[in-house]
Amino acid sequence: MEKWKHWIREDLGSLGGAMALLGGLIYGILFWFGYNLTYYNTILPEGNFWKLAAQILVTGAAGAALLALLFRLLSGRGDCRKGRLRAFCESLAGKKYAFFVIWGIIFLCWIPFWLSSYPGIFSYDSNLQFNWYFTDYRSAHHPLVHTWMLGGLVDLGHHLFGSYQAGAVLYALTQMLIMSFLFAGICIYLARHRAPAWLCIGSVIFYGIYPANAYLCMTATKDSIFSALFGFYMAQLLVAHLHPEEFFRSGRQLSTLMASSFLMMILRNNMMYMILIGAPFFVIWYRKHWKAALLTVVLPLLLLKIYTGPIYDALGVERVDAREAYNAIIQTISRTYNLAPEDFSKEEKELLFEVIPEDYIVRYVPHKGDEVRWGFDTQAFNENKAEFFQLWITKGLSHPLMYIDGFLSTTFGLWYPWDILPDDTTIRVYVEYFFGTETQELLNIRFDPKLERFHKISYAICQDSVLTRIPVIGGILFGAGSFLWLLLFATLYLIWKKDWGFVLTLLLPMWAYFLTLLFGPVACMRYMYPYMTSLPVILYGIWHGSLKSEGRLPSV
Repeated sequence: MEKWKHWIREDLGSLGGAMALLGGLIYGILFWFGYNLTYYNTILPEGNFWKLAAQILVTGAAGAALLALLFRLLSGRGDCRKGRLRAFCESLAGKKYAFFVIWGIIFLCWIPFWLSSYPGIFSYDSNLQFNWYFTDYRSAHHPLVHTWMLGGLVDLGHHLFGSYQAGAVLYALTQMLIMSFLFAGICIYLARHRAPAWLCIGSVIFYGIYPANAYLCMTATKDSIFSALFGFYMAQLLVAHLHPEEFFRSGRQLSTLMASSFLMMILRNNMMYMILIGAPFFVIWYRKHWKAALLTVVLPLLLLKIYTGPIYDALGVERVDAREAYNAIIQTISRTYNLAPEDFSKEEKELLFEVIPEDYIVRYVPHKGDEVRWGFDTQAFNENKAEFFQLWITKGLSHPLMYIDGFLSTTFGLWYPWDILPDDTTIRVYVEYFFGTETQELLNIRFDPKLERFHKISYAICQDSVLTRIPVIGGILFGAGSFLWLLLFATLYLIWKKDWGFVLTLLLPMWAYFLTLLFGPVACMRYMYPYMTSLPVILYGIWHGSLKSEGRLPSV
């Protein structure tokens, strides 16, 4: 007991204690808010505020104690000695062929999963993108480059081999090659910067067989390649953090970082906000190299401006409707109208229905904003913007709990690990394991599994989401929210360790990207996939922070 008291007083200190208490409180809030939304569709069942407060405080206290214990267990526990496995990893990382070996291992690990799902998984928005490609309709609602890549490869396969099914194979294998290439790059980055053997080997295994990687690698959604790029981008930021002098003098590394940034922004619109929010911290932290740091931020943004401006205009690309940005407003006021329509006057209803027709508002479901959002009239909103915002604020002040519930109901699957999937009220599953009607009927692309028994297992994992429903550990190991909890832990721990470079240049941008997800229309696992692909980088940061504070970093 005396040792614990001494450690808390001398080692944990006021900063560590504050991080443990703050973290415990946040975890308590996330747990009970998520639990109540899952089972009661509100954060405050029965309106009992004091019961909820007591639950959060008790859970928060337990969480704070657990965090303090983890802080102690991790602090200075990293092993920087060279064991046999470590020596093997370092030796392999130094070989010219190391990258290709890891690339091949990850790719080959995916082959059984792909054969069970042959020719690949063409769900989510691919049905719509196929339609757009073959009718030459150009819209920025889905990334143009991905629509053309998807349709172009499938069309190429049709021309070369006589069937769109062959084109689907070509697309799936191409995406698998790209993603395994990027994951191998992350593994090499870690190995060449003296990551411990367990992380080097574990990263290859994780990328090779973790279900999210094994199935999304062949799923025709923009989030797959985007997320692989996200993890690769974070690995480059890690290298900049570890060796800024070398990094900012290397034209190759700067070019790779800028290319990754630009590609991510054209695949995901909200990525731009992550770059913009992180830019001041990045440039200030690397102020000794401010010219190169500024260039890596400004040039990709400039290229994006050209791409979405003159190039879009030349190609006749239709811009994204502004309603994409108003999901939180739409969901909150729609929930309030459905639960308390009597609180809307005749004039308020007329204004509301002019912007969102009543037949759309009554379609409101808590976990998905698309049902109402598609009816949102942007032109009517712009014509009555001041009046509509006044109505929205007025109803929010009158019904704050409904607004909080309405906002959190569409997002809790992103931050609550034990989100129940499949979600009966929406199409939310672990991975959508089906083909759209047009994909099957017009292109004749359909499942033709080469491993029939494995196909049934794949269906159970993806569509039935059986892994996430394993009691307790299912959410911890496979729930999307678990990766946010890990990000939170890494942030608290590294603030305590005062590893400000990692916190400000890596973790802060991750938090910035997460903020953009909170305003999305639905909480799909694929939206949290960037944090899954970044897992080895986050774990490296925790390990490195432990050793850095003890002055026991291995030489590089």
